[in-house]
Amino acid sequence: MGTLQRRADGSWQASGDPGLPALVGVWRPRIVVGPAFDQQFSAREQALILQHERSHRRHGDHWANGALLLVRTVFWFHPLLPWAARRFLRDQELACDARTIASQPALRGLYASTLLKAQLVHPVAPAVCHWRSQPVLKERIAMLKQSRRKALPWVSGQVLVVGVCVGMGAVAWASQGSAVAGPVAAAVDREIQVDKMPPPSYPKSAVEQRQVGVVDLRVEVDAQGQPTDVRVLRATNPGVFDAVSIAAARSWTYRPAMRKGKPVAGAVKIPITFAMDDTEDAQ
Repeated sequence: MGTLQRRADGSWQASGDPGLPALVGVWRPRIVVGPAFDQQFSAREQALILQHERSHRRHGDHWANGALLLVRTVFWFHPLLPWAARRFLRDQELACDARTIASQPALRGLYASTLLKAQLVHPVAPAVCHWRSQPVLKERIAMLKQSRRKALPWVSGQVLVVGVCVGMGAVAWASQGSAVAGPVAAAVDREIQVDKMPPPSYPKSAVEQRQVGVVDLRVEVDAQGQPTDVRVLRATNPGVFDAVSIAAARSWTYRPAMRKGKPVAGAVKIPITFAMDDTEDAQ
């Protein structure tokens, strides 16, 4: 590049042109332009080029290119590395183009014409971020023709994420059914007791098919010892034993929980096991 001179815009001007403009260096990266930079590009074109190279520097692309050069040095023998390196640099330039033009979409045409004016005609160093990249020039210009990302897919994605979070929260809340009536249960002197538990009837269809299973119930009991709500928390054979389990729980006799010597409402979790012996009797 020859001798470098500092420019008023913060970039450096070289006396030679090995594929400039480019972001050069890893430890102290500098934006370096060629000797004919002012003559070749207008003021608006120069601003776009410098904005592009500043985006490279701001996002650490010079560090990424340095790491890529190290990988290519160590794994020089790998047959897929040249292809992977080309794809890496291609995506890097496309991403930088998108960042540069995102805030000023009206300048897409000027940006594309500036790319065309800067055809790469000289060999360049392997670890720098070049404004001119002839192998992907056609693709870069084609990408500039695409409209900005529509809001609908983004909104749909956000709605999906929120829906998943709400669903997971609902599952987590439902799984807390094994806890007994929250703060009431934690402070009671005596838990809910069941005095009489006549076993549920074994469904005829389950007997015929020799089905077994376990049903976990959550029974809410008021201060008078009456079951106010019975629900199934979990069933190993859903739909087979649910109805008979709920009916049985509603017929049981309960003693309410006690707190400070007074009966209080609460809830209790009761598992019911449906099994069959060799004579097909319900247990």
